[in-house]
Amino acid sequence: HASVQYDLDDILHRRASETGCFRGLLEQRTLLGLIFICSDATLDECLGKSLFGFGLKDRHLLQHCGARSSGSVVLFLYNYSKQQLHGVFAPDGPPGFPLDGRAWQRDPRQGTPYPAQIRVRRLLPRIEPLSDGRFSTILTYTSKYKFSNRLNGCQVHQLLRQFLTMG
Repeated sequence: HASVQYDLDDILHRRASETGCFRGLLEQRTLLGLIFICSDATLDECLGKSLFGFGLKDRHLLQHCGARSSGSVVLFLYNYSKQQLHGVFAPDGPPGFPLDGRAWQRDPRQGTPYPAQIRVRRLLPRIEPLSDGRFSTILTYTSKYKFSNRLNGCQVHQLLRQFLTMG
């Protein structure tokens, strides 16, 4: 079992260095993660603007994305229309309330429905999202179909391993 773990760690570190990303990320013990939610209708806007958002009731989750802690926060984007998890992202600046008042607008007379926002940058080149079967056992479900947006370090490491072992 120990040699299997060593081999996996070696593969992950090699893959991480080949992509030029995750330097030191796998060694960090204090990682936190956040999962933002989108749909087919909002996915392109999230990725195109490099902007993720929460509703005001979840703005407290962005406290972990401040300047001092942003190096230890890993972000993911869950498309509920296709039940796929996109990754891997990091904060690219401080959060704003809102940063873009027109993001994800359905009605031009109203502001954004997700004003707690953070700009993001990719930590990996664009790769295929994870299908539900590759990540659902890692998340903490609060009901049958709803999971916690906040991830602990162990969950982040497990998701990173899933993304790094793809392909």
